[in-house]
Amino acid sequence: MRVKVLTLLPPKKRAKLRFPDLAELAVKEHGDSLEFIEVERARDLEHWIASLLARDLEEAKVVVLHKITELLVEDPEGIELVLSASRRWHGDPRVRFVDDPEVTLLLTDRLRICQALSEVVAQEFIPPFKLPETIVPSSPSSVPEGLFPAIVKPLDACTTEHAHLMHLVAGREDYERIAATLPPHLLQRYIPHRQALYKIYLIGSDHMNIVVRPSVPPLTNSFDSQHLRHQPHLQPGSQEYAEAVKRVAPLEGRLRAISHLLSTRLLPDHPLTLFGWDLIIGEEDDELYVVDVNFFPGYDGAPDFHHCLLRLLLSS
Repeated sequence: MRVKVLTLLPPKKRAKLRFPDLAELAVKEHGDSLEFIEVERARDLEHWIASLLARDLEEAKVVVLHKITELLVEDPEGIELVLSASRRWHGDPRVRFVDDPEVTLLLTDRLRICQALSEVVAQEFIPPFKLPETIVPSSPSSVPEGLFPAIVKPLDACTTEHAHLMHLVAGREDYERIAATLPPHLLQRYIPHRQALYKIYLIGSDHMNIVVRPSVPPLTNSFDSQHLRHQPHLQPGSQEYAEAVKRVAPLEGRLRAISHLLSTRLLPDHPLTLFGWDLIIGEEDDELYVVDVNFFPGYDGAPDFHHCLLRLLLSS
């Protein structure tokens, strides 16, 4: 069987994932059984799928590798075109989208993510993880005093240039000072966690990587969540980094169980295969807190990403 992989990815994403290296590895390891085809415009996707299927009616297998959430910024009009293609071939065993576009769009809303995580926790007799207390405030006066200190996060998780700009507010006065200037947002209670963030990367159902990253320092006011890795603390080789790795090492079995739950239950009937989630370990209670979920993350620091992605695409 030959697998044709249509890639609908913005140039920035392709560069970050080093796609020329991926294509070269595919030829080296799998010959002509796996071929990558770049789709430059969303409007061309449906044509590409139809033409590939018509060309090889018996053995064709088409996999669409996309980051539709980034199209919301790069090509908003292309969203409906991708959804149309997904609906047209829904249920056709020859075509698979990694992952379902309509489902992954739900991960652009932080409130929806928090609600879905809460539903996963509620279904378990013994909750496998906790969530920081979260509210969408109607006004500064509506925020319970016990919620502070809190992190202010835009409801929009990825579709605007300010989606990753967050604020750590110590109390109500700090929040009142900036509330009027903020886009729609939620407040999440800040959990002390030794400033260590764990990125859990999943590729398919059985491959997991744990990457340690610096988190927001406690005295920070505003920060870009995508640039925390450049913080001077918790860098590889430091004592802090070694301690962070030591804390998470015994938890691999629990993290795999949580990953399976998120993959299969976060968005019911639509398993996620290419996603990541963010973990912190409470400094005061040693509990595991899930603070974010992302579709098709960057996989920075994940070894063997290319090999694992190729296996996933072939198994599709």
